[in-house]
Amino acid sequence: MVVAAEIDFLRDQERAGAALAVLEIPLLFETGAESRTDVTVALSAPDAVQRERVLARPGMTKEKYEALRARSSATRNGARGPTTLWTAARPWKTCTRSSIH
Repeated sequence: MVVAAEIDFLRDQERAGAALAVLEIPLLFETGAESRTDVTVALSAPDAVQRERVLARPGMTKEKYEALRARSSATRNGARGPTTLWTAARPWKTCTRSSIH
């Protein structure tokens, strides 16, 4: 269902003539979803900021957070992404301030 929505979005962007389309995919590397992309850019934040953001999600518990954290630990520090932007700002603010070539 999520992959189908991504494909629909990308097709819509291509039809509209977009030169670039950006997807936000949680657990990108852990799920193998990076194979569906041409370029990956990882956004990361200090642990305390990540914890605050994740625990603010509806239905999130400390136990679920710890499980997610353990699952994503292999990709910490940009180990698998060619470009990592370290930020404590919200992602949309980071993207407006960063130049990615």
